[in-house]
Amino acid sequence: MPFAVSKLHARYGNVVRIAPDELSLIDPSAWKDIMAAHKERPLMQKDPAAFTRAAVVENILTVKSDVEHSRMRRVLTHAFSEKAMREQEPLIQEYVDLLMNSLHETAEEGPQNMVSWYNFVAFDIIGDLTFGQSLKCIRKGNSQWITFMNVIFKTGRRVSVFKYFPHLTPIMVPLMRRSKIYKSSMRSFENTRAMVSKRMATKTDRKDFMSYALRAMERGDPSMMMSKEEMMVTFEVLMVAGSETTATLLSGVTFQLLKNPDVLHKLVAEIRSTFAHSHEITMVSVNNLKYQLAVLDEALRIMPPVATALVRLVPSGAGEVVGGHFVPGGTRVGIPPWAASRSPLNFRDSESFVPERWLGDVRYAGDRREASQPFNIGPRGCIGRNLAYAEMRIILARVLFEFDLELMESSNSWLEDLKNFTLWQKDPLMVRLRPVVRV
Repeated sequence: MPFAVSKLHARYGNVVRIAPDELSLIDPSAWKDIMAAHKERPLMQKDPAAFTRAAVVENILTVKSDVEHSRMRRVLTHAFSEKAMREQEPLIQEYVDLLMNSLHETAEEGPQNMVSWYNFVAFDIIGDLTFGQSLKCIRKGNSQWITFMNVIFKTGRRVSVFKYFPHLTPIMVPLMRRSKIYKSSMRSFENTRAMVSKRMATKTDRKDFMSYALRAMERGDPSMMMSKEEMMVTFEVLMVAGSETTATLLSGVTFQLLKNPDVLHKLVAEIRSTFAHSHEITMVSVNNLKYQLAVLDEALRIMPPVATALVRLVPSGAGEVVGGHFVPGGTRVGIPPWAASRSPLNFRDSESFVPERWLGDVRYAGDRREASQPFNIGPRGCIGRNLAYAEMRIILARVLFEFDLELMESSNSWLEDLKNFTLWQKDPLMVRLRPVVRV
Protein backbone atom coordinates (compact mmCIF):
# COMPACT_ATOMS: atom_id res chain seq x y z
CA MET A 1 0.00 0.00 0.00
CA PRO A 2 2.61 2.70 0.90
CA PHE A 3 4.62 1.95 -2.23
CA ALA A 4 1.58 2.24 -4.50
CA VAL A 5 0.51 5.52 -2.90
CA SER A 6 4.04 6.88 -3.28
CA LYS A 7 3.96 6.12 -7.00
CA LEU A 8 0.64 7.94 -7.32
CA HIS A 9 2.09 11.03 -5.66
CA ALA A 10 5.13 10.87 -7.94
CA ARG A 11 2.76 11.02 -10.88
CA TYR A 12 0.03 13.38 -9.66
CA GLY A 13 1.67 15.62 -7.05
CA ASN A 14 0.90 16.71 -3.48
CA VAL A 15 -2.74 15.57 -3.36
CA VAL A 16 -4.10 12.27 -4.63
CA ARG A 17 -7.62 10.93 -4.36
CA ILE A 18 -7.13 7.27 -3.44
CA ALA A 19 -10.78 6.42 -2.72
CA PRO A 20 -14.14 8.09 -3.44
CA ASP A 21 -14.03 9.89 -0.07
CA GLU A 22 -10.31 9.82 0.81
CA LEU A 23 -7.39 12.12 -0.01
CA SER A 24 -3.70 11.41 0.46
CA LEU A 25 -1.56 14.53 1.00
CA ILE A 26 2.21 14.95 1.23
CA ASP A 27 2.60 18.73 1.59
CA PRO A 28 4.32 19.29 4.98
CA SER A 29 1.65 21.78 6.05
CA ALA A 30 -0.89 18.95 6.05
CA TRP A 31 0.67 17.51 9.22
CA LYS A 32 -0.44 20.48 11.31
CA ASP A 33 -3.73 20.88 9.44
CA ILE A 34 -4.70 17.28 10.16
CA MET A 35 -2.94 16.27 13.38
CA ALA A 36 -2.34 19.42 15.43
CA ALA A 37 -4.73 21.10 17.86
CA HIS A 38 -6.43 24.30 16.64
CA LYS A 39 -8.19 26.92 18.74
CA GLU A 40 -10.83 27.59 16.11
CA ARG A 41 -11.95 23.98 15.66
CA PRO A 42 -11.80 20.58 17.37
CA LEU A 43 -9.22 17.96 16.45
CA MET A 44 -9.95 15.95 13.36
CA GLN A 45 -11.29 12.61 14.54
CA LYS A 46 -9.94 9.18 13.76
CA ASP A 47 -11.63 7.30 10.97
CA PRO A 48 -13.75 4.63 12.71
CA ALA A 49 -13.40 2.32 9.70
CA ALA A 50 -9.62 2.31 10.12
CA PHE A 51 -9.82 0.73 13.58
CA THR A 52 -11.96 -2.35 13.12
CA ARG A 53 -11.70 -4.28 16.38
CA ALA A 54 -13.22 -7.41 17.80
CA ALA A 55 -12.81 -6.15 21.36
CA VAL A 56 -15.25 -3.77 23.02
CA VAL A 57 -12.66 -2.00 25.19
CA GLU A 58 -10.67 0.77 23.49
CA ASN A 59 -6.94 1.33 23.96
CA ILE A 60 -4.86 4.50 23.69
CA LEU A 61 -4.28 3.87 19.98
CA THR A 62 -7.82 3.08 18.87
CA VAL A 63 -9.89 5.34 21.16
CA LYS A 64 -11.64 7.97 19.06
CA SER A 65 -12.81 10.41 21.75
CA ASP A 66 -10.30 13.20 22.44
CA VAL A 67 -11.44 13.37 26.07
CA GLU A 68 -10.96 9.64 26.59
CA HIS A 69 -7.59 9.69 24.83
CA SER A 70 -6.41 12.55 27.05
CA ARG A 71 -7.53 10.64 30.14
CA MET A 72 -5.50 7.57 29.13
CA ARG A 73 -2.48 9.61 28.10
CA ARG A 74 -2.38 11.44 31.44
CA VAL A 75 -2.13 8.09 33.21
CA LEU A 76 0.86 7.07 31.10
CA THR A 77 2.68 10.37 30.65
CA HIS A 78 4.88 10.06 33.74
CA ALA A 79 6.07 6.61 32.63
CA PHE A 80 7.72 8.25 29.62
CA SER A 81 9.10 11.37 31.29
CA GLU A 82 12.79 12.30 31.41
CA LYS A 83 12.86 11.34 35.10
CA ALA A 84 11.37 7.92 34.36
CA MET A 85 13.86 7.31 31.54
CA ARG A 86 16.79 8.01 33.85
CA GLU A 87 15.38 5.59 36.41
CA GLN A 88 14.80 2.95 33.70
CA GLU A 89 18.29 3.23 32.20
CA PRO A 90 19.93 0.51 34.35
CA LEU A 91 17.34 -1.99 33.11
CA ILE A 92 17.86 -0.91 29.50
CA GLN A 93 21.65 -1.12 29.85
CA GLU A 94 21.33 -4.60 31.35
CA TYR A 95 19.68 -5.88 28.18
CA VAL A 96 22.08 -4.01 25.89
CA ASP A 97 24.98 -5.66 27.75
CA LEU A 98 23.27 -9.02 27.29
CA LEU A 99 22.86 -8.34 23.57
CA MET A 100 26.54 -7.45 23.19
CA ASN A 101 27.62 -10.59 25.04
CA SER A 102 25.40 -12.73 22.83
CA LEU A 103 26.72 -11.11 19.65
CA HIS A 104 30.31 -11.71 20.79
CA GLU A 105 29.47 -15.36 21.48
CA THR A 106 27.76 -15.97 18.14
CA ALA A 107 29.87 -13.80 15.82
CA GLU A 108 32.37 -16.61 15.22
CA GLU A 109 29.57 -18.91 14.06
CA GLY A 110 29.05 -16.86 10.90
CA PRO A 111 26.80 -14.04 9.64
CA GLN A 112 24.04 -13.03 12.04
CA ASN A 113 20.45 -12.03 11.33
CA MET A 114 20.42 -8.56 12.87
CA VAL A 115 16.64 -8.24 12.48
CA SER A 116 16.24 -11.10 14.96
CA TRP A 117 18.78 -9.70 17.42
CA TYR A 118 17.24 -6.24 17.32
CA ASN A 119 13.82 -7.79 17.84
CA PHE A 120 15.11 -9.79 20.80
CA VAL A 121 16.59 -6.80 22.62
CA ALA A 122 13.60 -4.57 21.82
CA PHE A 123 11.14 -7.17 23.10
CA ASP A 124 13.20 -7.84 26.23
CA ILE A 125 13.42 -4.15 27.12
CA ILE A 126 9.82 -3.22 26.45
CA GLY A 127 8.60 -6.51 27.95
CA ASP A 128 10.38 -5.87 31.23
CA LEU A 129 9.20 -2.26 31.32
CA THR A 130 5.63 -3.34 30.52
CA PHE A 131 5.18 -6.61 32.40
CA GLY A 132 7.81 -6.34 35.11
CA GLN A 133 9.51 -9.55 33.99
CA SER A 134 12.05 -10.63 31.42
CA LEU A 135 10.80 -12.32 28.26
CA LYS A 136 14.29 -13.89 27.89
CA CYS A 137 14.32 -13.43 24.13
CA ILE A 138 18.06 -12.74 23.95
CA ARG A 139 18.96 -15.67 26.22
CA LYS A 140 16.75 -18.11 24.31
CA GLY A 141 17.70 -16.80 20.89
CA ASN A 142 14.07 -16.93 19.84
CA SER A 143 10.78 -15.33 20.74
CA GLN A 144 7.08 -16.10 20.65
CA TRP A 145 6.68 -12.35 20.18
CA ILE A 146 8.17 -12.49 16.68
CA THR A 147 5.56 -15.11 15.82
CA PHE A 148 2.98 -12.79 17.37
CA MET A 149 4.19 -9.90 15.18
CA ASN A 150 3.86 -12.08 12.08
CA VAL A 151 0.28 -12.83 13.10
CA ILE A 152 -0.40 -9.11 13.50
CA PHE A 153 1.09 -8.47 10.06
CA LYS A 154 -1.13 -11.07 8.42
CA THR A 155 -4.19 -9.81 10.27
CA GLY A 156 -3.42 -6.21 9.33
CA ARG A 157 -3.13 -7.17 5.69
CA ARG A 158 -6.71 -8.39 5.76
CA VAL A 159 -8.18 -5.68 7.99
CA SER A 160 -6.62 -2.89 5.90
CA VAL A 161 -9.09 -3.52 3.09
CA PHE A 162 -12.20 -3.16 5.27
CA LYS A 163 -12.38 0.62 5.18
CA TYR A 164 -12.39 0.57 1.38
CA PHE A 165 -15.03 -2.16 1.19
CA PRO A 166 -17.18 -1.54 4.30
CA HIS A 167 -20.06 -3.61 2.94
CA LEU A 168 -17.81 -6.68 3.24
CA THR A 169 -17.09 -6.14 6.95
CA PRO A 170 -20.21 -7.96 8.27
CA ILE A 171 -19.23 -10.93 6.13
CA MET A 172 -15.47 -10.94 6.55
CA VAL A 173 -15.19 -10.33 10.32
CA PRO A 174 -17.10 -13.52 11.29
CA LEU A 175 -15.00 -15.48 8.80
CA MET A 176 -11.78 -14.03 10.20
CA ARG A 177 -12.81 -15.00 13.72
CA ARG A 178 -12.87 -18.63 12.59
CA SER A 179 -9.42 -18.48 11.01
CA LYS A 180 -6.24 -19.92 12.51
CA ILE A 181 -4.63 -16.48 12.34
CA TYR A 182 -7.37 -14.90 14.44
CA LYS A 183 -7.35 -17.73 16.98
CA SER A 184 -3.57 -17.49 17.24
CA SER A 185 -3.74 -13.74 17.79
CA MET A 186 -6.38 -14.19 20.48
CA ARG A 187 -4.16 -16.69 22.32
CA SER A 188 -1.30 -14.21 22.18
CA PHE A 189 -3.52 -11.42 23.48
CA GLU A 190 -4.76 -13.65 26.32
CA ASN A 191 -1.16 -14.41 27.33
CA THR A 192 -0.34 -10.71 27.23
CA ARG A 193 -3.34 -9.81 29.35
CA ALA A 194 -2.42 -12.45 31.90
CA MET A 195 1.05 -10.91 32.20
CA VAL A 196 -0.43 -7.42 32.58
CA SER A 197 -2.88 -8.66 35.21
CA LYS A 198 -0.06 -10.35 37.14
CA ARG A 199 2.04 -7.17 37.08
CA MET A 200 -0.90 -5.03 38.24
CA ALA A 201 -1.34 -7.32 41.24
CA THR A 202 2.36 -7.27 42.15
CA LYS A 203 3.53 -4.70 44.69
CA THR A 204 7.09 -3.61 43.92
CA ASP A 205 9.32 -0.55 43.95
CA ARG A 206 10.75 -1.24 40.48
CA LYS A 207 10.53 1.67 38.03
CA ASP A 208 8.55 0.32 35.08
CA PHE A 209 5.58 1.62 33.09
CA MET A 210 3.05 0.03 35.41
CA SER A 211 4.49 1.56 38.58
CA TYR A 212 4.11 5.07 37.16
CA ALA A 213 0.61 4.38 35.84
CA LEU A 214 -0.60 2.91 39.13
CA ARG A 215 0.96 5.77 41.08
CA ALA A 216 -0.83 8.30 38.86
CA MET A 217 -4.18 6.62 39.48
CA GLU A 218 -3.65 6.54 43.25
CA ARG A 219 -4.46 10.25 43.27
CA GLY A 220 -8.09 9.40 42.61
CA ASP A 221 -8.49 12.07 39.92
CA PRO A 222 -11.26 10.86 37.53
CA SER A 223 -9.45 12.56 34.63
CA MET A 224 -6.42 10.37 35.34
CA MET A 225 -7.90 6.88 35.67
CA MET A 226 -8.02 3.73 33.54
CA SER A 227 -9.99 0.55 34.10
CA LYS A 228 -8.20 -2.78 34.42
CA GLU A 229 -9.52 -3.76 30.99
CA GLU A 230 -8.24 -0.52 29.45
CA MET A 231 -4.85 -1.09 31.07
CA MET A 232 -4.66 -4.58 29.61
CA VAL A 233 -5.44 -3.63 26.02
CA THR A 234 -3.33 -0.46 26.19
CA PHE A 235 -0.28 -2.29 27.50
CA GLU A 236 -0.70 -4.79 24.65
CA VAL A 237 -0.37 -1.85 22.28
CA LEU A 238 2.66 -0.48 24.14
CA MET A 239 4.31 -3.88 23.83
CA VAL A 240 3.90 -3.99 20.07
CA ALA A 241 4.50 -0.31 19.32
CA GLY A 242 7.40 0.00 21.74
CA SER A 243 9.31 -2.93 20.31
CA GLU A 244 8.41 -2.63 16.63
CA THR A 245 9.55 0.98 16.23
CA THR A 246 12.95 0.29 17.78
CA ALA A 247 13.62 -2.98 15.95
CA THR A 248 12.52 -1.58 12.59
CA LEU A 249 14.61 1.57 12.88
CA LEU A 250 17.73 -0.31 14.04
CA SER A 251 17.37 -2.80 11.18
CA GLY A 252 16.82 -0.01 8.67
CA VAL A 253 19.71 2.14 9.85
CA THR A 254 22.08 -0.84 9.90
CA PHE A 255 21.18 -1.65 6.30
CA GLN A 256 21.60 1.96 5.17
CA LEU A 257 24.97 2.30 6.90
CA LEU A 258 26.29 -0.85 5.26
CA LYS A 259 25.04 0.31 1.85
CA ASN A 260 26.70 3.71 2.38
CA PRO A 261 30.26 3.03 3.60
CA ASP A 262 31.27 6.71 3.71
CA VAL A 263 28.46 7.42 6.18
CA LEU A 264 29.33 4.31 8.18
CA HIS A 265 33.01 5.31 8.37
CA LYS A 266 32.11 8.81 9.57
CA LEU A 267 29.73 7.52 12.25
CA VAL A 268 32.14 4.85 13.48
CA ALA A 269 34.87 7.49 13.76
CA GLU A 270 32.57 9.73 15.81
CA ILE A 271 31.61 6.93 18.21
CA ARG A 272 35.08 5.45 18.68
CA SER A 273 36.74 8.84 19.14
CA THR A 274 34.14 9.88 21.72
CA PHE A 275 34.26 6.79 23.94
CA ALA A 276 37.19 4.81 25.31
CA HIS A 277 35.07 2.10 26.93
CA SER A 278 31.59 0.73 26.33
CA HIS A 279 30.41 1.63 29.84
CA GLU A 280 30.80 5.31 28.88
CA ILE A 281 27.91 4.96 26.41
CA THR A 282 24.86 6.20 28.32
CA MET A 283 21.60 8.05 27.71
CA VAL A 284 23.37 11.30 28.57
CA SER A 285 26.67 10.75 26.76
CA VAL A 286 25.12 9.74 23.42
CA ASN A 287 23.72 13.27 23.20
CA ASN A 288 27.26 14.29 22.22
CA LEU A 289 26.98 12.19 19.03
CA LYS A 290 25.59 14.82 16.68
CA TYR A 291 26.27 12.83 13.53
CA GLN A 292 24.59 9.76 14.99
CA LEU A 293 21.40 11.75 15.60
CA ALA A 294 21.46 12.93 11.98
CA VAL A 295 21.95 9.32 10.85
CA LEU A 296 18.92 8.19 12.86
CA ASP A 297 16.78 11.08 11.61
CA GLU A 298 17.72 10.19 8.04
CA ALA A 299 16.97 6.52 8.66
CA LEU A 300 13.55 7.47 10.04
CA ARG A 301 12.95 9.58 6.94
CA ILE A 302 13.91 6.93 4.45
CA MET A 303 12.22 4.04 6.32
CA PRO A 304 9.54 5.35 8.71
CA PRO A 305 8.41 2.58 11.10
CA VAL A 306 4.77 3.37 10.23
CA ALA A 307 4.69 3.91 6.48
CA THR A 308 0.95 4.28 5.87
CA ALA A 309 -1.29 7.25 6.65
CA LEU A 310 -3.07 7.60 9.99
CA VAL A 311 -6.39 8.69 8.56
CA ARG A 312 -8.58 11.43 10.03
CA LEU A 313 -12.03 12.80 9.15
CA VAL A 314 -12.55 16.42 8.12
CA PRO A 315 -15.33 17.75 10.41
CA SER A 316 -18.74 17.70 8.79
CA GLY A 317 -20.02 21.09 7.73
CA ALA A 318 -18.27 23.82 5.80
CA GLY A 319 -15.05 21.86 5.24
CA GLU A 320 -11.41 22.79 5.93
CA VAL A 321 -8.26 23.86 4.12
CA VAL A 322 -5.79 20.97 4.31
CA GLY A 323 -2.34 21.14 2.80
CA GLY A 324 -3.31 24.29 0.93
CA HIS A 325 -6.44 22.75 -0.62
CA PHE A 326 -10.09 23.09 0.36
CA VAL A 327 -11.50 19.73 1.47
CA PRO A 328 -15.25 19.11 2.01
CA GLY A 329 -16.50 17.97 5.41
CA GLY A 330 -16.69 14.22 5.93
CA THR A 331 -13.67 13.50 3.71
CA ARG A 332 -10.98 11.13 4.92
CA VAL A 333 -7.51 12.69 4.85
CA GLY A 334 -4.06 11.41 5.75
CA ILE A 335 -0.33 11.92 5.26
CA PRO A 336 1.49 8.71 4.23
CA PRO A 337 4.94 8.99 5.87
CA TRP A 338 6.69 6.84 3.27
CA ALA A 339 5.42 8.95 0.37
CA ALA A 340 5.87 12.31 2.12
CA SER A 341 9.41 11.72 3.31
CA ARG A 342 10.62 10.20 0.03
CA SER A 343 9.06 12.72 -2.33
CA PRO A 344 11.39 14.95 -4.39
CA LEU A 345 8.81 17.67 -3.76
CA ASN A 346 10.00 17.67 -0.14
CA PHE A 347 13.60 16.46 -0.24
CA ARG A 348 16.50 16.82 -2.63
CA ASP A 349 18.06 13.45 -3.48
CA SER A 350 15.02 11.98 -1.77
CA GLU A 351 15.99 8.35 -2.41
CA SER A 352 19.55 8.83 -1.14
CA PHE A 353 20.75 8.32 2.43
CA VAL A 354 22.29 11.69 3.33
CA PRO A 355 22.50 12.47 7.09
CA GLU A 356 24.15 15.80 6.27
CA ARG A 357 20.76 17.18 5.25
CA TRP A 358 19.92 17.32 9.00
CA LEU A 359 23.16 19.16 9.85
CA GLY A 360 22.73 22.34 7.84
CA ASP A 361 24.43 21.24 4.60
CA VAL A 362 23.74 24.09 2.15
CA ARG A 363 23.00 21.62 -0.64
CA TYR A 364 19.86 20.64 1.23
CA ALA A 365 18.78 24.06 2.45
CA GLY A 366 15.62 23.73 0.38
CA ASP A 367 14.55 20.46 2.01
CA ARG A 368 11.17 20.62 3.70
CA ARG A 369 12.33 18.63 6.70
CA GLU A 370 9.02 19.02 8.52
CA ALA A 371 7.57 16.57 5.97
CA SER A 372 9.28 13.76 7.89
CA GLN A 373 7.25 13.07 11.04
CA PRO A 374 7.87 9.39 11.85
CA PHE A 375 6.39 9.71 15.35
CA ASN A 376 3.38 11.80 14.32
CA ILE A 377 2.65 15.22 15.86
CA GLY A 378 -0.01 16.84 18.00
CA PRO A 379 -1.88 15.55 21.06
CA ARG A 380 -1.83 12.01 19.68
CA GLY A 381 1.84 11.93 18.79
CA CYS A 382 3.89 8.93 19.92
CA ILE A 383 4.14 8.99 23.71
CA GLY A 384 7.30 6.84 23.65
CA ARG A 385 9.32 8.92 21.20
CA ASN A 386 12.05 9.95 23.66
CA LEU A 387 12.45 6.43 25.02
CA ALA A 388 12.69 5.03 21.48
CA TYR A 389 15.43 7.52 20.59
CA ALA A 390 17.35 6.72 23.78
CA GLU A 391 17.22 2.98 23.15
CA MET A 392 18.20 3.31 19.50
CA ARG A 393 21.11 5.66 20.22
CA ILE A 394 22.57 3.43 22.94
CA ILE A 395 22.17 0.17 21.00
CA LEU A 396 23.54 1.53 17.72
CA ALA A 397 26.49 3.17 19.47
CA ARG A 398 27.34 -0.06 21.31
CA VAL A 399 27.11 -2.21 18.17
CA LEU A 400 29.40 0.10 16.17
CA PHE A 401 31.77 0.59 19.11
CA GLU A 402 32.27 -3.13 19.59
CA PHE A 403 32.00 -4.55 16.05
CA ASP A 404 33.01 -3.98 12.45
CA LEU A 405 30.08 -4.91 10.22
CA GLU A 406 29.83 -6.38 6.72
CA LEU A 407 26.59 -6.82 4.77
CA MET A 408 26.15 -10.25 3.21
CA GLU A 409 25.30 -10.45 -0.48
CA SER A 410 22.01 -12.22 0.31
CA SER A 411 20.77 -9.03 1.99
CA ASN A 412 21.89 -6.54 -0.67
CA SER A 413 18.29 -5.80 -1.70
CA TRP A 414 16.84 -6.10 1.81
CA LEU A 415 14.85 -2.85 1.78
CA GLU A 416 13.48 -3.34 -1.73
CA ASP A 417 12.19 -6.80 -0.81
CA LEU A 418 10.20 -5.75 2.28
CA LYS A 419 6.41 -5.81 2.52
CA ASN A 420 4.32 -3.34 4.49
CA PHE A 421 0.71 -3.22 5.67
CA THR A 422 0.97 -0.57 8.40
CA LEU A 423 3.86 -2.52 10.01
CA TRP A 424 6.96 -3.83 8.24
CA GLN A 425 7.37 -7.54 7.62
CA LYS A 426 11.14 -7.70 7.84
CA ASP A 427 13.23 -10.32 6.04
CA PRO A 428 16.51 -11.52 7.59
CA LEU A 429 19.30 -8.93 7.48
CA MET A 430 22.47 -10.99 7.35
CA VAL A 431 25.57 -9.26 8.66
CA ARG A 432 29.06 -10.50 9.50
CA LEU A 433 30.31 -9.09 12.82
CA ARG A 434 34.01 -8.82 13.61
CA PRO A 435 34.81 -7.84 17.21
CA VAL A 436 37.00 -4.75 17.48
CA VAL A 437 40.33 -5.55 19.13
CA ARG A 438 41.53 -2.86 21.54
CA VAL A 439 44.87 -2.76 23.30
